[in-house]
Order: sequence, then structure tokens, then C-alpha cells
Amino acid sequence: MGGRYSAQQFRTARYGVRGANQNTTIRFSDDVSIEGHPLPAGTYGLHTFPTADQWDDRFSKNSTSWGSFSYDEKEDALRVAVKPQPAETKTRGVYLPKM
Repeated sequence: MGGRYSAQQFRTARYGVRGANQNTTIRFSDDVSIEGHPLPAGTYGLHTFPTADQWDDRFSKNSTSWGSFSYDEKEDALRVAVKPQPAETKTRGVYLPKM
């Protein structure tokens, strides 16, 4: 891996993890086009493998696995390469009273 990465980015690059300990999913109620490629309506596991120049987003037909640790490229419905863009990061916390 080239460049500098935070611990989270390294973990993401190594395992394709987006969420913590669960499969990050995305659901489309209609057929969609992503980067010019068709993807049928459905729920997909979303896995990202970043490098310094591009990120490979993979939409897996397996949306119920435990995170990306059991990711299998044979289950990919679609792969797209995207160029990362700088974005402002915002954090919002929600605090609930103890019950």
C-alpha cells in the first residue's frame, strides 16, 4: 500500500471493512446504474478496498455475512473503481439518558 493511512484505513484496505463487526449493506428498491454498470434491485454487502489512487467498491450478493472477514469475490454482483475525493468530516453524537 502506498501513502500514509490511519489504523482504520489500513484495516479497511486489508479486509474491505466498512462497518464494525457487521456487514455493511446497501439496498436498492429499483434497478440502478453505478459508474455506468447495471445492478439489479436488491440488498448487497458493500466492501471497499482503497489504495492511494482509487477505491474498489464491491457489491456482494452475500449481504448477511459477518463483516468482510468472510468476503468471497465469487459472490460479487458488481465491482467498480472510483477515485476518492476530499470531503469534510462531521461527527454527530447522540446521548441517551440511562434507564
